[in-house]
Amino acid sequence: MEDQFVAINLVAIFVHRIIRMANSFSIFLIVLFASLLQLRVCAQEDTNSPRFLEDESKKQNAQNEPAEQQANTDAVKPEQEKRGYVYDNRTYDPDIHTVLIYKSGFQLNPPIITLGSSERIEVRFDDLHEYTRTFSYTVEHCTHDWQSSDLVESEYIDGFFNNYINDYSTAFNTYYVYTHHQFQIPNRDMRFTRSGNYLLKVYSDDNLDDVIFTRRFMIQESLVVVNAKAVAPRNVALRQEGQEIQFSISHGAFDINNPYRDLHVKLLQNQQWSNAITELKPVFVKNNELVYDYDAPATFMAGNEYRPLDLKSFDYSTEYIRTTKRTPEGYKIVLQPDEKRVFRQYRTIDDINGQFLIKNDDGFEDHTESDYAEVFFSLALDAPLMGSDIYIYGGFNGFQCRPENKLTYNADLNLYQGSLALKQGFYNYQYAVLENHREEPDITILEGSFRDAENEYAILVYYRDFSNNYDQLIGVSYVYANRR
Repeated sequence: MEDQFVAINLVAIFVHRIIRMANSFSIFLIVLFASLLQLRVCAQEDTNSPRFLEDESKKQNAQNEPAEQQANTDAVKPEQEKRGYVYDNRTYDPDIHTVLIYKSGFQLNPPIITLGSSERIEVRFDDLHEYTRTFSYTVEHCTHDWQSSDLVESEYIDGFFNNYINDYSTAFNTYYVYTHHQFQIPNRDMRFTRSGNYLLKVYSDDNLDDVIFTRRFMIQESLVVVNAKAVAPRNVALRQEGQEIQFSISHGAFDINNPYRDLHVKLLQNQQWSNAITELKPVFVKNNELVYDYDAPATFMAGNEYRPLDLKSFDYSTEYIRTTKRTPEGYKIVLQPDEKRVFRQYRTIDDINGQFLIKNDDGFEDHTESDYAEVFFSLALDAPLMGSDIYIYGGFNGFQCRPENKLTYNADLNLYQGSLALKQGFYNYQYAVLENHREEPDITILEGSFRDAENEYAILVYYRDFSNNYDQLIGVSYVYANRR
């Protein structure tokens, strides 16, 4: 009897353990099934989530947006959030200020040098970051219309393709602490073997994907001679407000077999690419001479003289400055309100054709002893321009309409207002209007256009034939309208 009792207990214990194991295995299967089901649901939720749908909607809208609407959308995106770069004069890091690029010798020189000469392109910029950073640079060869060319680096660079910027110094005796960087190209580490358009790319340390800013420059070969003059337009409708460029190209022993196919000629006004006249074809072809005697196709709106702004000293106020104060946040400079000039008579003003010059009357060294100030601009208008935006426009921002130089309308004061951080120097500026349906700004709406305005024009001649796989810059010439 006792043995039977023990046996029954053993069987009961065994059955109980079998049931517990079965329950555990069932729970395991249930948990596993639930986990797989949850993963599937999450995957479906990802594609149906508001964030996912929003991203997909943005992608679809971006594909369907008109080019001009997409351009306006890009204009308001923070530059540091963009990927990559564009083949234009752009600054992508908010701590980078006052980028200068010019032919060494004078800050107002255009960034164009001659291949194989002793001329150099000089680059300078300020970094207002709280720590001293390291930068590098490279260059990219471009086509005549500023796209990446088919050349590989070894075909246009002799030396190292990427180089560190080793020449820098800290600002001295200034409220704003910044590091000033500078270098010249070509140099012993990088030399150029081809003419044409080039894009300079400065990036953080040695990270080629972290582009800080880009700037355009050109190398020419002087293989042709360009003779040009600025005249009053033959088009009667533009005679009072336009300037026409007539020119010819003498190519001597340099063979140009098909000028209509192989030549690309561009006209620039005051170093601006936004309103460049391109793809001009010769009207007459003579012996070793191409004549471009155009009417409307080679006519620019003359515009008006640029508004001057003298910031060479913060110790005294110059013309057009209302107040200058030094605050715990730095210098604050308020300008006199500007007025539109479209209906006024032309008045001669000595300007520098929209460019800017870093200059310091308070110290000894222009680039490292010049301070920064927040400069407040205002433009008096009785009512806002509907369907348009207004921008402070000049060489200091690459003649571009960017969010940082956009003005806002103050209905209480009937003023468009905005501010910019500017380094000590001499500046030219105008007010540009960007209408919603246009891609390029119009300065004549607020500034007017007068044939007596003084302007500088550049004629760029590019050549490409079947034996070349790149666009040569074979000639550059300058002509001045109403030079004083």
